[in-house]
Amino acid sequence: MKVLLVDIGEHYGKDPGRDYIYQMRKAEPIGLLSLAAYLQAAGHEVRVVSPIVYIYDVFYFDPDVVGISVMSWQHNIALDMARTVKVHKSSAKVVLGGPHPSGYPEIVLDSNIDTVVIGEGELAFSRYLTALENGVPLKEAQGIAFEHSGSLVITSPSPLVEDLDSLPFSLRTKKFLDRTKMGLIDYDVDGTLSPRNAQISSSRGCPYNCNFCLSSKMWRCKVRFRSSEKVVDEIVSIKSNFGITFFAFNDLTFNLNAKHVHQLCDEMIRRKVDIHWHCLCNPVLGDNELYQKMAEAGCIRIGWGIEASLSLRERYSKPQGTISRMIATLRASDQVGILNRGFIMLGHPEETEEDIVKTQRMIQSMPLDDLSGRFVTPFPGTALWEQYKDQLIVRDCWPFFDFTTYKPIIKSPHFSPEELVERQIEFARTFYTSRDYCRRRESKIKRFPHLENSFRALSQDMSKKGIM
Repeated sequence: MKVLLVDIGEHYGKDPGRDYIYQMRKAEPIGLLSLAAYLQAAGHEVRVVSPIVYIYDVFYFDPDVVGISVMSWQHNIALDMARTVKVHKSSAKVVLGGPHPSGYPEIVLDSNIDTVVIGEGELAFSRYLTALENGVPLKEAQGIAFEHSGSLVITSPSPLVEDLDSLPFSLRTKKFLDRTKMGLIDYDVDGTLSPRNAQISSSRGCPYNCNFCLSSKMWRCKVRFRSSEKVVDEIVSIKSNFGITFFAFNDLTFNLNAKHVHQLCDEMIRRKVDIHWHCLCNPVLGDNELYQKMAEAGCIRIGWGIEASLSLRERYSKPQGTISRMIATLRASDQVGILNRGFIMLGHPEETEEDIVKTQRMIQSMPLDDLSGRFVTPFPGTALWEQYKDQLIVRDCWPFFDFTTYKPIIKSPHFSPEELVERQIEFARTFYTSRDYCRRRESKIKRFPHLENSFRALSQDMSKKGIM
C-alpha cells in the first residue's frame, strides 16, 4: 500500500483563536522515520513529509493511508489536516498515532479520522495495513481504536517489538537532518553551537510510570535494549552517509542500566566513532565511573529529571531520591566536563510560595549549568489528567492548544496564571544571576576552557530574554 506519514512539527499559536502557523521542528521526526523504515521493509511504499507539503503529496503520491503523529498541543491541527485530506481524497484512510491519540483515543470519534494506533507503532500499524489489504474486520487488528455506530472501540493491545535489533535503521533523509538544530548551552562543534544532529536510541520504554508522563501508554513500563553493536552500527552509518557528528540519544532514562551504558560507551570508544552526544538521565542513578566513561565516549551534555521540590516530588514523580544523592550524581558528571541541564516542573495546584522557595534553594545547591523550568501539564491518558481534568485553564474553542508545558494549565488556589508565569521568570532570573551559579560557571570554564563559547552564548540568550 502507499502510505504518507506526516510530521506536524512544532508550531506557535496566536491568542485567542485559530490563527496558527507551522514552524519546522528542530529535531528529526524519529518515530515516523522508524515506522517508515519498518513499513518499507514490509513491502509498502512510504513517504515522510512536513505539513507544508503534505497536500502536494496527497495529490501526486496518491496515498491509500495518511498517518499523522500527534502531540496533545497539535490536536486541532491534526483534525484540520485530516479534514483537508478527506476533501482532496475521501477514500484515503486517515490514521493518527503518537502520545496524544494513545492517551486520548476518543479523538477517533471525529468524522475525518478512521483509526488511531495506540502505543508503539511498528507492529500495530503494519498489521492494520494488512487487515485493510485483506478485508479483515478492524476489531481483529490489535492496538488500534476506531468508531463504530457512534461508539469508541479499542481492540486488544498489540505486542511490543521484543527484539529491537530486528528493526531496520530509521529511514533517514537529508531534508530532515539539514533542518535539525541544537539549542544553546551545547558543545562548540567546529565553530558552531548549533550543529546538525541525528536522534538515536539505545532503548525503548521507562519502568517508572510517573503520573505526569505518557510513556506507560506508549510502552507499558517495559524497557527493551538494543545491542551496543547495533547502536554503533547505526551511528557509523549516519555519520558516513550524512556527515553527522552530533547525536541526541532519545532514551527516556539513558542511565537506567549501568552495564548497558558501559558496553555502549566501550563500543563507541573501541570503534573510534569520534562523535559528540547528549542524553536524558535519572539524577539518582550512576556513579563516578559511569560518567567518566560517558565523557570518554563523547557525552557532552546530560538533561536531568529533577522535576520538582522534594516535598512535591512524592506527590507526582517516582522513583524517589534524596537531594544529597542528586547532588553527588551531578558532581560526578560536572567533574568530567559534561554540561548539566536540569528539568523541573512548576505550577502544581498544591504548590505554595513556600514550596517554590524550597525548590529554588534545592536547585541552587546543585551543580547545574542550565535550567529548564516548565509547567505541570496533565496530558490526557495520565493519572494527573484524571486527577485534574476538571480544574483546567482551557479555551473551549481550541482544546489542548496550550498543552505545551510552556503555559500554566491547572488552576491554582494560590496563584493566578499570570502570577505563575512571573514566578517562572523570577525563578530563572534568580538561578542565573546567583553568586553560586556565577562561581560555578567561572570554575567550569577554567577547568574546561572549550565550554566558554557555550556559556557566552547562553548568557547572551538569557540577556535578550531579560533573565540576566
